[in-house]
Amino acid sequence: MSSRRDFLKTVILSSGAVFSGLPLGCGDSKVKPNQDFQKLVATIPELSQRSLLFERAHKFLRESKNVSITPGNTIECDVVIVGGGPSGLTAAMYLIKCGYKVIVVENEERAGGAAISGKYKDIAFPLASIYFVDFNQTIKELCEYAQVTPVQAPVDGLLYRGNKYIDHWKDSVLTTLPLQQKEKDSLKQFRDDILKIKELPLYPLPDRLTKDNIALDAMSVREYCLKYKSEFLNQFVNLYTRSSMGGSIDETNAYCFLNFYASEIGMDVKTPRYTFYGGLNGITGALARKIGNQHFLYGNLCLHLENTSSGVSALTVDVNEHVAKINAKFAVVASQKFMIPSLIPSLPDEQKQAMRQIRYSPYLTVHLCADNDILGDSVFDTWLFDSPLLGTDIIDPQSVGQKSTQGAFVASVYSPRPHNERGALQSSEVVASLSRKIADNVTSQLGKGAKEAVKEIQSFAWGHSLVTAAPKSHNGIAQTARKTFKNIHFANTDNDCSPAFENAVQHGQLAAEAIISKLKNR
Repeated sequence: MSSRRDFLKTVILSSGAVFSGLPLGCGDSKVKPNQDFQKLVATIPELSQRSLLFERAHKFLRESKNVSITPGNTIECDVVIVGGGPSGLTAAMYLIKCGYKVIVVENEERAGGAAISGKYKDIAFPLASIYFVDFNQTIKELCEYAQVTPVQAPVDGLLYRGNKYIDHWKDSVLTTLPLQQKEKDSLKQFRDDILKIKELPLYPLPDRLTKDNIALDAMSVREYCLKYKSEFLNQFVNLYTRSSMGGSIDETNAYCFLNFYASEIGMDVKTPRYTFYGGLNGITGALARKIGNQHFLYGNLCLHLENTSSGVSALTVDVNEHVAKINAKFAVVASQKFMIPSLIPSLPDEQKQAMRQIRYSPYLTVHLCADNDILGDSVFDTWLFDSPLLGTDIIDPQSVGQKSTQGAFVASVYSPRPHNERGALQSSEVVASLSRKIADNVTSQLGKGAKEAVKEIQSFAWGHSLVTAAPKSHNGIAQTARKTFKNIHFANTDNDCSPAFENAVQHGQLAAEAIISKLKNR
């Protein structure tokens, strides 16, 4: 019988983004477990795991000389799309609406990319991507097609020295923070300066930046914040850049930061954010269902893609190592660019070099599933100032109005990891141990009874999901990496070196529109 004294179960859920990262530090998944792992297993009666689908990609990269790639069957279509995340789904929708035959090659057994959800009893919660800000025409068309409606997210909060401050940028709240007056004045000045910006840096990223924006791209967030002379601000903004953009304030450019953070200053939700029940899977899942399984090759890894005299040719392999050939007129590559030089060896060297310069961050989310409300308020995102290395913030999926009839509650802890942990996240043992540490740390901050209320932990680990908006990535690197290569178009958030849902779907639309124009003129 399971002990009720401690966490009852850890479920390891793992992403299958296509990895080709031996040079990026992926290596073999046989990582030495944390020394506390055996103790951890002893206190958790049930430990269930799902196999790491990206290990197939690593295997083919390591053993490519020994793997037969003779196709067993051939598929014909108008457009092949590599990757079924938000970009790929958007491109597929526009192409299908115009009557073209589309095949989406997806390494996972489901679509969505990082925009997927988990479930505890009757509560759905985001495993990764959470919300969007710009409710633009592209997203409106996606919602109409998928027949879904977003909900507005409430304000955020700050957990600092054991107290929670809700809507902390508001004057009446900010003044109560236990800080020296000069720190409070610096925070107010920073807030007001952000709100006064009339023209934010643009996305999708222009092909050519203005002189001012080139300077912002070359500037780190730390450099931008120097004028405020506030260590508290530096530490707080560092939480945000790590959680939202995958990099520290030294690893993130001011261009992306200013575009993103203008929507984070709640103050009674003057800059609204939108989501769905279960996070952005609320729209990606609905899109995949509307598009239909006939357009997907799930559980298939794209091994090779090349231009041909009649269009493009792709080789894919499924979970049983059966190889298929896809002949199409055009291709959309809607997956991360670090793996594309291996996928398309014939790319120009300059483009390969630009792709290899783009950085991606490893990430872990830990979802505390409880039978009592361990958060206790209607705050969408709570920032964890006191334990930044274990977790940056907690998302409350119930705060957007989702209610459980089974007494279920979830608190989702976001924990961006340092680059040297990328390989470790392939080890379910390491992930389980780290998840337990994060859960113990966060529940101790949430107050009496929080730890005992948690009945299950669900962890989601992925190694290359979040593109980092690094200094100097927006002025040449992103633009060169995303260039159309004959019949092959590129669409992903890393087209802009910026990890936003809006960027992803807009580049999916742009790729589809360019292909539709070419198909009509054939």
